[in-house]
Amino acid sequence: MNEKCDDQNVVKTLVVLCFAATLSAQTTPPYSVENVQYGTTRLHFEGALTLPAGKAPFPAALLIGDAGWQDRDETTAGHKPFFELASYLSRFGIAVLRVDKPKGFRSVEEEAADALAGVALLKMRPEIDARRIGLIGHGHGGNVAALAASRSPDVAFLVVLATPVLPAAKEIILQNELGLRTSGAPTETVDWRSSLLRQMLAVVKDEKDPAAAEPKLRALLARARASLPDPILNQAPFGDADLRKLNSPETRSYLEHDPADAFGKLKIPVLALYAGRDLEAPWKENSDTLSAALKSAENSDHEVSQIPAVNHLFEKCDLCTPAEYTKLKEPFSTVALETIASWVSAHVKRK
Repeated sequence: MNEKCDDQNVVKTLVVLCFAATLSAQTTPPYSVENVQYGTTRLHFEGALTLPAGKAPFPAALLIGDAGWQDRDETTAGHKPFFELASYLSRFGIAVLRVDKPKGFRSVEEEAADALAGVALLKMRPEIDARRIGLIGHGHGGNVAALAASRSPDVAFLVVLATPVLPAAKEIILQNELGLRTSGAPTETVDWRSSLLRQMLAVVKDEKDPAAAEPKLRALLARARASLPDPILNQAPFGDADLRKLNSPETRSYLEHDPADAFGKLKIPVLALYAGRDLEAPWKENSDTLSAALKSAENSDHEVSQIPAVNHLFEKCDLCTPAEYTKLKEPFSTVALETIASWVSAHVKRK
């Protein structure tokens, strides 16, 4: 093609391609990156603040990573989705704060407080417009972001990416079923594993003491293993590590938190993007639940959509399982990046 990037008639897809070509040609990024530290001696945060070129003050977004410990780039199997997202947004004039999560267990409530500490830091920066600070959460981080936004008037907008909003027990069982079917497991195996998970999750929910729950879970597992021949068991192994994860503080915290509740209180602008081949937060069930929650809040400015043919990390994939992440060399979806940047830019325009 001979079209130029400044051609007024160029179609949207060519704009994205031309923009990408311009980026690749640049030797120096059009933004600066500053290492930041904040918090207290008891709870200390370290991260990176990306500041665009141009005239301050800038709108800003705080990135909140998926479940478990995450570094500031949300590094997963060699992929760095938050680095890519921060770089892209900063080229559009949006400052981005991304932070290493504190190590150790943090409840959803505590993580929401952590997010608001980051917002407080951004408000104090002279380069940031305190009226235009938003949250962007990936996976479980989207639920943290929604809870934080529901509790603070300082959050101006919210973007959630591949965020599970079904009740936790239902989400865990759905993840299990999709993963097994993708691996080719027969229906009998899928049903056996799902039945076992339902019974175990009921024990974890009802028995508040993890030590008291453990022997009950082990008894359930022993009976379940005795009910099926080894060939089927081998297709859906369930070991000590799986049992400990179900009985962990993290899982217990998820079971006690209703993700849809926070979304049902939001009046601020919300963008929700789901990944079409996500096995960790299946898009159809979760997008329907999220849409219903936002409608119940009478939120008049929200968009819920899906990016086709990408996994939970918003990368093109084959099987799209978490085990495949290490084999993939794909970047974060350009369509997703462009959608996020365009939406945020439109919602932070100065009035």
